[in-house]
This record gives sequence, C-alpha cells and structure tokens, in this order.
Amino acid sequence: PCGLLNHLSALAKVVVKQHPEKAQTAVLMTLRNIGAHIFGKTPEGDVLEPPEDLVGGKLVWIMLDGRPVGHIDVNRLEYAESALRNAKVNSKETGVPLDLEVVSITKTWERLFQ
Repeated sequence: PCGLLNHLSALAKVVVKQHPEKAQTAVLMTLRNIGAHIFGKTPEGDVLEPPEDLVGGKLVWIMLDGRPVGHIDVNRLEYAESALRNAKVNSKETGVPLDLEVVSITKTWERLFQ
C-alpha cells in the first residue's frame, strides 16, 4: 500500500519539528537490531565510520532527518522497511514515532535510475 494509506489508518498530523532525541535513538536501535551498521559509537564502545564507498552497490545508505546515519546490505532492505513499519505500529513499546515516514527507494523505482 502507498504511504497515504498508512497515514489514513492512523491519526495523521503535520510534523514541523524534529522528534526528541530519544525517538531518534529508538529508530537507530531498531535499525541496529536488524543488522544495520549505524555510524558513531556502538553499544560496545567501538566507533563505526561511514565507508569510503558502498561496496559496489551491495550496501545502501540509511538516512534519518535528511542525514546519513548508517548503511545496510541491499538484501535486507525490504526486511528493514517492514521492521520499521512494525516498530511504528508498536510505538508505545519501541519508542519509534507513529509519524515516522519510512521510504525505501529500490531499483523498482526505475525512473530514478535512468
């Protein structure tokens, strides 16, 4: 279903300010838990830097609020999208905001890659 149907199935509102840091942290933790590499300090204390390239198209960027925050294997992209949408539905437990816009741009968007 299109994004509009997702908005119609829940309370819709216009968002003109950033979410609190704890909401962003919840999104990043959800992504990390499904195998995404999130830049910055890991829970183990290591620092993960962005790669120089994305390994010949095998990795894709993850952006949050217009900035790159990590990357994930292209084969896990659909799973990551589904996991974020499920985390939104369970917002009270996960902390992921209900109004988070999840967009997954893949090669099926052919016109973007011509």
